[in-house]
Amino acid sequence: MNADDALAAVVRELWALGASLGRPPEPTPEVDPWDEADPYPVGDVVAVVAFGGSPSVVVRLDRLGEDEITIEDVLDVDVPRRDVVAAVESVLTGQAWIERPRLPALLRWVGVMFGSAFPGSVRIPGGDERTYSAPLPAAVSSGWLARLPSVEEPGRDARRWHRP
Repeated sequence: MNADDALAAVVRELWALGASLGRPPEPTPEVDPWDEADPYPVGDVVAVVAFGGSPSVVVRLDRLGEDEITIEDVLDVDVPRRDVVAAVESVLTGQAWIERPRLPALLRWVGVMFGSAFPGSVRIPGGDERTYSAPLPAAVSSGWLARLPSVEEPGRDARRWHRP
């Protein structure tokens, strides 16, 4: 299978995934290099698959297999070609979550005061137990992002005060 056949197979898988979930992709726009809102930015992007609705998802397939998934126009997640379909399925079926660092209450309050109310990252499951992440923007302007479940960063024990 050559690179063009592999790319076509991924596009077909994305379309089949969208159809199976009741979220068929939007028609692919034509390339217009003079339009600033062109979905094909300068570079090696060879195909774009866009899913409307909430969350809105735009998949940019790169010639070299270094693909990018844009969610709600605020999160950009770099995903290798082997996991693109699995990652998009995770987003569309509600399997993403927010992972926040474990912070004392005072530090959280200071973060809110200085415009960093949402430290953490959005985690998206891919294939074979791999996950991909994107930093969470400070100003969440998406209802989808606001509704994601939130968990504390694993592997850090909470400090507890015990009286002797």
